Amino acid sequence: MSSKIFLVATEAISKALEVGVIDENGALLSGLKVTPKKINVDQQISLLGGFKNVAVKVVTKGQVASGYRLTNIQFHRRTSHCFPIIPN
Repeated sequence: MSSKIFLVATEAISKALEVGVIDENGALLSGLKVTPKKINVDQQISLLGGFKNVAVKVVTKGQVASGYRLTNIQFHRRTSHCFPIIPN
């Protein structure tokens, strides 16, 4: 049995995750009793030197074309993860 946890985080995380059993191809196996059903994952996150989180603000510009109307704008990411370009 092995476990893989894929997380995208820029600050400490604490999550309760369900445990599943997968085969060598990564397919979830069913019909097995897994104990415990959930595990707690606590992980501190440190950004590497030069990496930075910056606030993102959406600014709309212009006007909607004649005959159209804007009914909704959704923006889910309030910060962006930036990093320096390191020359070869």
